Amino acid sequence: MLATRRPNMLDDYVYKRWAALIISKDGYYVPLLVLVILFLFSLYVRPTIHTDSGTGFLVFRSMLEGSGFNMLIEPDAANIANDIANFETWWSPGQYLVPGIFVWLGTSYGLALSLTTFFSTVIGVIGWAQVARSFGVTRFVLLVFLSGLVSFRYVTLPFQMYHGGEVLLFATAPWCFYWMRYAVHKPATTCFAISLVSAALLFVAKLTGLVVFAANVLGLTLFEVVQQRRLSASVLAMLTAAAVAALCFLVFWAARSSVPARGAEFSITWPAILFPLAGAAFSGVSALQLVIGKLSLPDLLARTYFLGPLGFVLLVWIWYQLRHTRYRAMATVLFGIITFYTVAIAILYVHDVRGAQIQVSFEERQLRYAGIISLLLLLVALDQGERKMAKGVALIGVGMFALYGLASYAAATRVLMRGHYYDTLSGTSQTIVSPIVLEYLRSEIEEHNWQRAIAAIPGPQPAIAIPRFRIVDVRRQQNWFGRAEKIFVIVPEWWVENGEIDKLLNSFVNYRESKWSETHIDGNIIYSQ
Repeated sequence: MLATRRPNMLDDYVYKRWAALIISKDGYYVPLLVLVILFLFSLYVRPTIHTDSGTGFLVFRSMLEGSGFNMLIEPDAANIANDIANFETWWSPGQYLVPGIFVWLGTSYGLALSLTTFFSTVIGVIGWAQVARSFGVTRFVLLVFLSGLVSFRYVTLPFQMYHGGEVLLFATAPWCFYWMRYAVHKPATTCFAISLVSAALLFVAKLTGLVVFAANVLGLTLFEVVQQRRLSASVLAMLTAAAVAALCFLVFWAARSSVPARGAEFSITWPAILFPLAGAAFSGVSALQLVIGKLSLPDLLARTYFLGPLGFVLLVWIWYQLRHTRYRAMATVLFGIITFYTVAIAILYVHDVRGAQIQVSFEERQLRYAGIISLLLLLVALDQGERKMAKGVALIGVGMFALYGLASYAAATRVLMRGHYYDTLSGTSQTIVSPIVLEYLRSEIEEHNWQRAIAAIPGPQPAIAIPRFRIVDVRRQQNWFGRAEKIFVIVPEWWVENGEIDKLLNSFVNYRESKWSETHIDGNIIYSQ
């Protein structure tokens, strides 16, 4: 009898000691070792830059050259010999300010991106761990939750492609919720200050952070009013802070220029309603990316007719499982936030109509905050009772999406390693314009000492690698008048097959078509005059 029981007792002891190490106050950070490994890989294979962040770094470069805060200096389309300065309101400034600190301290852009991604992701994972622990979730739930948060695709992807707003929002969102939940039970002045600081941090991280803040305010205050059956001073302080934050955004930001989702018409469609439902339920594990990531937009929206109702059913099931447990209060608060957040995004889709163009993209990253909360609730629901099968489903599900996240990172990194995309000056991987072409442009401006030469490139990402050039984004498809000291137009060779070259060169109105010189370098064509 003793011979058969001792191994089981030993196994149980080892498991408990291992789980205690992982989930203890000092040891639940062990899953963060995955992020350390990803960071080390990113030092060897430097990340690329997303288009949005590329524009942000153009703003940062303009600021270093003497423009005002958040001002983008670029050639004037009416006369490219001159420059104009515009206040950039389409994206929040955090995406370039945070890595800009590292650049200002002397690092390359590539190292700055890796450091920003690493620290932001670590801070975000620890923040979500604090949120989960504050609700008293079990060790099993916390371990599975954290293991997923260090390996899902939206966590691994920034180590390969920097998308500043997403990673910064991942870092700030859980902490702001944690602090606001704490503040609502504190004196009114403390609650007001914490709420206002949270709004500022979320805004700096990403404009969508304001939606996160609004959902937090509505979810927390409504829960408190229902619980206490009165409006407390702290609730009023939080609502006042939300009003002040909204007023500041409208006066000091939105009034300066256009922002996303500022359409003047409404168009209620089923995808605008069902896609937020699908995203709120599944974006926490990057399920939409796995299932429909390679589909075109019409196909993606068609799938929402199935995924939207399925997501709604899943959320209803989670509430049904938790409504009579000790996690009822947790579920009430978090489902309130999910509801307000999802409705807000749906309103943005419905309201964001400008002709036939949608400005807020149908991407699951827009619903990530609600998706992560849904994942936490799902794991808690599966953890109820002693159902080993349910816990097995949780492990298999999270493991599958974690494997997808790590595999997608490995595949993208392999492409960068084989493609020789590394640029020595910026310290980044450049996929829009070849680093060989960028080196050629730098050598040309060094040799001729041009002061106001223009580089017209198909996207803002390469701009950080050619610092002395004035940048024109040829994707804007507009006419450019006047003449510059020297102009280079860089396009990939496959544009010739699409018949885009003639149209592009003719958009520089005051340049004769027959005068363009043509140079082919590493899959790119460089036209110059």
